[in-house]
Amino acid sequence: MKVTSEKLENRQVQINIELDETQIESHKASSYKKLVGRYNVPGFRKGKAPRGILERFIGVETLIQEGLEELLDETTKDIVLDQELDAVAPPRISEIESLDPITFTAIVSLKPEVKLGDYESLRVVREAVSIEESQVDEVIENLRTQRTPWEPVERPVEIGDLCTLNIEGYAYSEGKLSDEPYMDEKSISYLASADSTYPVPGFVDQVVGSSIDEESEFDISVPDDFNVEELRGSDIRFKVVVQEVKEQAFPDIDDEWAKTMSLAEDESYESLADLKLKIRSDIEERSKQTADAEYEEKILDALGETAEIDYPPILLDSEIDHMIQDQDQQLRSMGISLEAYLSSSGQNPETIRDSLRPQAEKRIIQSLLVSELSEVAAVTPSEKEIEDEIQRFINEQPEGEAREQAESFFVNPDATETVKRRLTARKTVDMLTEIASTPEKIKKTSKKAKPKKKTTAKAKATNTKKKTTKKKE
Repeated sequence: MKVTSEKLENRQVQINIELDETQIESHKASSYKKLVGRYNVPGFRKGKAPRGILERFIGVETLIQEGLEELLDETTKDIVLDQELDAVAPPRISEIESLDPITFTAIVSLKPEVKLGDYESLRVVREAVSIEESQVDEVIENLRTQRTPWEPVERPVEIGDLCTLNIEGYAYSEGKLSDEPYMDEKSISYLASADSTYPVPGFVDQVVGSSIDEESEFDISVPDDFNVEELRGSDIRFKVVVQEVKEQAFPDIDDEWAKTMSLAEDESYESLADLKLKIRSDIEERSKQTADAEYEEKILDALGETAEIDYPPILLDSEIDHMIQDQDQQLRSMGISLEAYLSSSGQNPETIRDSLRPQAEKRIIQSLLVSELSEVAAVTPSEKEIEDEIQRFINEQPEGEAREQAESFFVNPDATETVKRRLTARKTVDMLTEIASTPEKIKKTSKKAKPKKKTTAKAKATNTKKKTTKKKE
């Protein structure tokens, strides 16, 4: 077997492989055993045709192609082991150049390479957290909106109302109105918000002023930049019937109203001032958490600017795959598939991958920086810290089956190792944060020494005489 390799950029190696005749012959013999029972060769019972006859009947290329992918994969893996290449993923066959002899190339993705800068000299200014009174007022207003019930009213629709509507939408095609509605919704709840773009921009303006049980009919031209691609630039006729209109009768924000509010279980407030104090405390806590996270981001960004990082593209593709899987799970929990979301937002799989690429790159770089720093600084959690973290997670689960499942889950060493890695990363970031937030030492300016008086030759002689006399004594 002939093997040559060449180094590529981004921590990749290309291996060029040509199998020798012995390997090819062994592969053909193995393929013959798999294929001979699949073909009815004239003049022979099924499975009894000699290899030479079968080869002429199906063609030598068919014989070679059988199990070829598995052969190339196993061959490449053996070469990676023999050459002691530090691969982070299975080799990828990039091209099959020839089947006679079997010649192909494979790409091997190597372990990332990270060279940290002088992280101990890293300093990043932390921004002070400040809370504005308007933030408290906004929470108060949201509370009043959320806790005020909707009450039916007998009047035309106004901005801010919650309506129940029947909506039919018919698209125009070449100037003619379609017979089949593209939209047919019955008794749907519709918030007549001034900035609403559902089902299309301008719809809410047509609904405002409509009375209960009144059927209105109107045309809307959809903007060319609308987020639903198939509706862009089209004209649509809507038929709308208002079934019900509701409004909120907002109470005054005073002490009596505050007494009816609760932000957490078993909490109550004696006055509006008490409620605002609690809200301010919550905002401060959340703001601090956000500020801490942003500060850590700035520190890691600063560390990245002083570091040299090289990693294979497969890590980026894998990270994007994970992010898309997370999005899909989140959407499914809300009752919508990723495919439906992409369609409604006018996106396709490639555009969403491109949109996630910058965030994925940042995640990879930060992960590599933290991992390298934990090794360089020998950061590792103690056994007690790991045990405490596992117990904390278990205790957070509801008593009963959920807690029992959590306890059995951590019997697995892999689960414990995951906790260890997470704690290691956390301790490493904490260490780096402490370094970056330490004020620079201010060098004290030393007082200038007084210039020495010049000593004359006569004075020197006198001093020497005094020292000699003292010594004799």
